[in-house]
Amino acid sequence: MNGLGLFFDITVQLIKLYQSAGDRDERLKETERLLELREGAMRDATPPASEADRELVKKCMQLNDHLNALFTKERLNIQKDIKELKVKKVTTNKYVNPYENYNPDGVFYDRKK
Repeated sequence: MNGLGLFFDITVQLIKLYQSAGDRDERLKETERLLELREGAMRDATPPASEADRELVKKCMQLNDHLNALFTKERLNIQKDIKELKVKKVTTNKYVNPYENYNPDGVFYDRKK
C-alpha cells in the first residue's frame, strides 16, 4: 500500500476513534500512536499521478478537516474539565478554611498602655 492509501486508512481510524465513546486516556495514547504512523505515511506519500490518486487526496483533505474539528472539540472538553477541576479545588479550600483570606476593613488598636 502506498503512503497516500495508508494515510487515508489511518485518518479513518482516528475519526472512528474519536466518534466512539471510551476512556479518554486510552484514546489519547492510541491517538499518539496513530499520529506517529500517519506522519510516517505522509513522508512516504508520493504526489498523485492518476485521477484516482487525486480523488483520494481530496477525500483525505475532507477527512482531515473533519478530524481537526473532532480534535478541537476534544481539546475544548479537556479545557472545560481542567477549569471545573480548578474551581472545585478553590471551592473545597474555601470550605475547609473559610477565614484564610479574611481581610477585616477596620481594626481597633488600643493605644493605652
